[in-house]
Amino acid sequence: MPRVKIEFSDEVSAKLLKYADRAPEMLDNVLLKLSSEMKIVVDEAIQRKFTERTGKMRRNLKYIKRRQGVYQLAGPNLANIFERGAEIFPKEGNEFLQFQIEGRWVRTNWVTIPARPFFYPTIRKFISANRVNLTAEMVIEKELKKLGLK
Repeated sequence: MPRVKIEFSDEVSAKLLKYADRAPEMLDNVLLKLSSEMKIVVDEAIQRKFTERTGKMRRNLKYIKRRQGVYQLAGPNLANIFERGAEIFPKEGNEFLQFQIEGRWVRTNWVTIPARPFFYPTIRKFISANRVNLTAEMVIEKELKKLGLK
């Protein structure tokens, strides 16, 4: 299951620690904003990568946040198959896989689905563009203004 842990710069970490007592929700707000921005860039990557717009891939992605960093989890089935590729074999006791392609029935011993990565490349690009720290700084400044500390 794809998972990403994001670490803040020393400067951002120091600010979060400095104001942890006075603004305990600050970290949660930073993580929430990062999660929503990462969700947007992953959704955009899905739209560019997959031309059929059924919505299955977007519904298959699950997003959660934790105190140690931001995690985005791709769902265990469809998203992982496309991210890593897969080989599908018949269930035990069956000789063949049988399915329809464009109205024609096909029987085969296995199917190989090639990897079409979209999740990790998108998140790597997000991180390398320093959007994590820029977003965190923006949320910290906003929180400090709300508290009258800036």
